[in-house]
Amino acid sequence: MDTSASALARLQTVLNQPQAPAVMWQDAFDYDPSHYGRLCQSEPPLAIDLLNYALDLTYEPVIQTDLLRFLLPKLLEAWREALLGNTNYQGFLEHFWLAIARRTDWPLLLSETGWQTLLAYMRCSITECLNQPSPGYDGIYAVAAYASACPDFALLWDAWWQTEQPQAAWVLRQWLSCLVYLESENPCFLYSVPDLSETGAHLYEGWRPDAIAHVCQCLSVASIEVNLRRLPLLPKGTQADALATQMQAEFADRCYLLELRLLQLPQVLANPWIGFEI
Repeated sequence: MDTSASALARLQTVLNQPQAPAVMWQDAFDYDPSHYGRLCQSEPPLAIDLLNYALDLTYEPVIQTDLLRFLLPKLLEAWREALLGNTNYQGFLEHFWLAIARRTDWPLLLSETGWQTLLAYMRCSITECLNQPSPGYDGIYAVAAYASACPDFALLWDAWWQTEQPQAAWVLRQWLSCLVYLESENPCFLYSVPDLSETGAHLYEGWRPDAIAHVCQCLSVASIEVNLRRLPLLPKGTQADALATQMQAEFADRCYLLELRLLQLPQVLANPWIGFEI
């Protein structure tokens, strides 16, 4: 099974083990290029420097390719740390998602193979997030962000839908509970029920059309019922195990609401924060 570490090592090989450039000519979004030198030298990188470089990637039309290729492993490792709970890098994570979503020239900057390897690293890291003891909202937000930003969401979704890992399965049950229960009745969240299009990042355009089409093709009342029975459970006696059992027992009574919400799901995923009509 691929891991984030193996994907990152593969990316460095694809990029030919890049070295720091001797000359840095990249234009800085904030007109201060000093963060490039620090990013090339600092271990670990400063959060503010990572954030500033994410802004460069998002808003500067011309990118210094050799600098990007050298810094990319640092960017991805910091992004993964933030995904797994390092709050120091949270601001960078939010803006890096935006850079991934906004730029259309990643295959030119990295090569097509490099771009696909970067995406593989991100999928592996999100899977690690989903398998944490308490991924909660972070896992659901990461899935939504990938659906909003990345062109191969089907690979992430299919692996999650078929997961054999109890913790990732619980987060999937939580996601599906947003279709099965009214917000005021949902027992699967300790706090507020998340909007399925909410990413926890600066992505306001909703899910990509290809991601919406894939998920909506996958989901039906029958497929959800079958998968809820198939998904592995957390250990007996845990609250998650009890809630999963409750959800399966109540499923037949929730089918009418589920059918209505599946009809509304494409609009909900495409438009952040509009929510279900019922």
